[in-house]
Amino acid sequence: MTPQSIRTKTELLAQLDLVAKQGYATNREESEEGVASVAVAVPSASGLRLAINASAPVFRLPPRKVKTLVALLDEAAVRLADLTS
Repeated sequence: MTPQSIRTKTELLAQLDLVAKQGYATNREESEEGVASVAVAVPSASGLRLAINASAPVFRLPPRKVKTLVALLDEAAVRLADLTS
């Protein structure tokens, strides 16, 4: 746990709603201080539940870079989906 960790069911549900709306998840020092990450789901027609994630030190992944990283992860997720179908 860090000071940024989700602590309540209400916070968790709000975060899950946000992830569903924007199509990706972020973590800014919620699991480990100094670390940020972005994750996207890997599409799957077979029912597999997969995700791809990129992590970096917080100073290397400022909020302004998240959309660019999401686009790269989405591209990689599609390629990964092709390998698993």
